[in-house]
Amino acid sequence: MGADAAAVTGVDLIAAGIGAATAVLVAAWVLPAPAISGSGMLASWLLPVLGSAGFGAGALLLVRIDLRSHTLPNSLVFAATLCACGPLTLASVIAGEGWSALVPWAAAAAMTLIAFGLWASRTGMIGGGDVKLMPAACYVGVWHWGTGGWIGGMLAFAVLLAGMLAVGGLAAILRGRREFAAGPLLLAAAGSAAVLGALAGQ
Repeated sequence: MGADAAAVTGVDLIAAGIGAATAVLVAAWVLPAPAISGSGMLASWLLPVLGSAGFGAGALLLVRIDLRSHTLPNSLVFAATLCACGPLTLASVIAGEGWSALVPWAAAAAMTLIAFGLWASRTGMIGGGDVKLMPAACYVGVWHWGTGGWIGGMLAFAVLLAGMLAVGGLAAILRGRREFAAGPLLLAAAGSAAVLGALAGQ
């Protein structure tokens, strides 16, 4: 596989576009109706939708590459993190959340430490690329629960991820493999937790 398998192709970019468009449609459906104008609309709707587009594009792109090469390139993980989490963090700042805006990042840091422990244990369940992707995935999953519901968001993300990893691990065992691509499951758990959080806040 190697570098050629991890290279971005035209089909990958088309998939990223489809992911962005799908995420925007889902965000427009589940997010609260936007404020009339001004910073309220920017913080409550436009920036979250932009962050959703970044997450959707990055997710589909990374899923294709991970399934093809079993790697998550650092540059793409960083770009996806910036595009998905940057607008959401800015939305929290504009909304005047202050230090509370750091709560989802704290949850992401905690989950990343757990992921690092799983990777260090060499169980084959989590790869190094998955550890690098964990901060963005957890942040997106928790952010949509709001600063007051971050515990529920973190639990929802953790339960969804654990269930998906269990299914993925079982499928790998049945196919006679010790390892499997966890990146797609990580991103699926993040997206599912984000949608649940947005719906819970309606």
